[in-house]
Formats: sequence, C-alpha cells, structure tokens
Amino acid sequence: MSASPAWWAKLGLSLGLIGYGAAASMGVPGIPLGRELLAPPYAAGAGLAVAGGSIELSHYVILKRKARALGRPSELVTGGGLLRWVRHPMYLGDLVMLTGFAGLAGDGLAWGLWLLAVACVVQQTRLEDRLLGQAFGPRHAAWAARTKLLVPWVY
Repeated sequence: MSASPAWWAKLGLSLGLIGYGAAASMGVPGIPLGRELLAPPYAAGAGLAVAGGSIELSHYVILKRKARALGRPSELVTGGGLLRWVRHPMYLGDLVMLTGFAGLAGDGLAWGLWLLAVACVVQQTRLEDRLLGQAFGPRHAAWAARTKLLVPWVY
C-alpha cells in the first residue's frame, strides 16, 4: 500500500500535537500538575490518548497476524477488533489519541493542530481505501457496503 504524497504532513502534525499535549500535561506553565491533573478535563484527555493508542496497537497486532504485512497486503482483513464496523481502525485510534492530546493541552493552538491532523488522517484514509478497493475489488466492495470508513455508525 503506498502512502499519500503528503504522508509527512500527517506524521508531522500528529507528532507535533502529541508532543505539545505531552509537554502541556507535564507542567508547561499554566498547566496544572498533581491533583488538578485528575480533574475531569485532564483525566478525559489522558484517557482518550491511552484509549486511542490502545486501539491503534491492538489493530496493528490483528493486521500483522492476519495479513502478515502492513505495507502492501496480500490478503484483505475484514474481521477482528473494530474491523467489523470500520475499515480503518488504526486511523480511528490516531484520531482518538490526537483528541486526547489536544484536550490535555486545551488551547486554541492544540485544537487548530488537531483540525489539520484530522483533515490529513481523513485524506490518508480515503486514499488507502481506494487502493484497497483496487487491490481487492468485489471483496472490498462487499465489506465497504456493510462498514463505515473511519468512525463506527457515522462515517
């Protein structure tokens, strides 16, 4: 599976937002530490970051076991984990994790980076879905008819 020409934009925005959120959660001036970190907004951000990472890692394992490749799959994996509801659960994990880091930082810059990262992730997801459709034809079309692209029951 080839990456989009702007793969570096998604990677850069994602890493930037992760770094910004992580720095904010570790005590950059204006961000509380200690008990205040357990306050609902910060706890929710940390929880989303961990949940998103878990979604991504678990689906990496599923795809690696079943397809034995992540780059150019020789088999279409349509089952296991969230694959019965969405075709790109690893990108869903990215979005959940990035939402958590933006929530940890909690300012306009973080949410602006988040919007850019979401746009890049959606573009990459559409591209990879087209490539899977070309590679696996009717089998992919049948799977696409019963699942969502990225977010269960929504999109």
